[in-house]
Amino acid sequence: MGIAKVDHHRKKRQGFPEVVFGEGQTAEQIATIIQVLKARNNQVLVTRISKEKAEAVQKTCPDFTYNEIAHILFWKDEARPAGNTQGYIAVVAAGTSDLRVAEEAAVTAEVLGSKVHRIYDVGVAGIHLWSRNKNF
Repeated sequence: MGIAKVDHHRKKRQGFPEVVFGEGQTAEQIATIIQVLKARNNQVLVTRISKEKAEAVQKTCPDFTYNEIAHILFWKDEARPAGNTQGYIAVVAAGTSDLRVAEEAAVTAEVLGSKVHRIYDVGVAGIHLWSRNKNF
């Protein structure tokens, strides 16, 4: 590829494919890398990518979705399920200042095949309410 060495065997070794770190790379570099990853995987994830850069990548790769809160660009082949289908991951955030990081964790888990329950803006004052909820 010339710009990066993509680890095609990571999914076999680790259970999930390589994730692209979007900061410090151009939209063109990201587009090239994700097209290579998409050819061999059923999910592709780009983290820490700005909205402007994501929009530029989507011109080349229109089937990718951008989550503006999480700063994540992703593609998932819904026809080929991946990952954990039992149970769920709870992503809990105390307040709105934690939302970006919490959503980054939630979207990452979902793209990699896990079911996610989001519990946001719990805060210290309301934690007792969540402990009584029998659904979690």
